[in-house]
Amino acid sequence: MSKKFTTEKLEKAEKTVGIICKSAMLNILVIGEVEEGLTPNLEKMAEAVKNHFGLDESVMENYRKKIEEISEETSVPQITNEDAEEAREIIYEMCDATESVAEAMAHVRTVADMIFIWNPVLINE
Repeated sequence: MSKKFTTEKLEKAEKTVGIICKSAMLNILVIGEVEEGLTPNLEKMAEAVKNHFGLDESVMENYRKKIEEISEETSVPQITNEDAEEAREIIYEMCDATESVAEAMAHVRTVADMIFIWNPVLINE
């Protein structure tokens, strides 16, 4: 069974992967987690969004390239409340379609953590 998504939905899904990437970058720079903690969970969630919405593999190649290029001089572009809410809704839509409750809950927890790391920025927007 092939899933059909509107162009707008696919664009939002691709943007969501970008927001997840920015979140991973911020987490690496602030917390220092690269191979443990939230960072690998964010990558798993980005991969799940890519797979669910049938996005091109280049989306994840770009994600990984940005993560590999992080240095102390890296500046992470901010996200807005609207961006965070849109990303959360895309992830929740993916979770609704997931047959595994454990997988869905893992993504729900990860998106909650992702929003939390942006919290000071989003509150002061």
